Amino acid sequence: VEGIPLSTEKDKDCLSPRHHFIRTQMVEAFCATEDDILGGKHNKKIHIGQVGIRCVFCSKVPYKERAVRSFCFPSSTTRIYQSVTVMIHHHFNTCSCISEKVRHTLLSLKNKAANGAANTNSKQFWVQSARDLGLVNTEHGMFFEKPPTGQNKKAKVEKSANAELLTSS
Repeated sequence: VEGIPLSTEKDKDCLSPRHHFIRTQMVEAFCATEDDILGGKHNKKIHIGQVGIRCVFCSKVPYKERAVRSFCFPSSTTRIYQSVTVMIHHHFNTCSCISEKVRHTLLSLKNKAANGAANTNSKQFWVQSARDLGLVNTEHGMFFEKPPTGQNKKAKVEKSANAELLTSS
């Protein structure tokens, strides 16, 4: 299932270079399918169409072969930041699908300061950018307010520097 880049055009102006890199190159939003529900281990009930966040590098690998924390289903837009932080600490260091070049870039960006006033508003930016992507909170988790159309998906994917990883012909 095709993913949607988590990044927005405002990322580079509002986030640290590291978070900008992670959102444009390493994670994507996706809608849960029956395979996602049956294949992954979940602490809570997941619904078809519920939006999750996953590592773009191992998203095509069978669940059993992925490193821990390769995906998550945040309960709301306010939990996306925390969910990605967990992936940074528990998944990206062990994912065998991530190249050494990407790992090196991620490490080199670790101590780069945020642009502008991003330090004080970073978590709120993550919430607002999720809303800008069309995500809404429900009692069953996050969903797209309107299913992303092929045109919207394509436009968002083309903005991502790793488009060939995110699209399938």
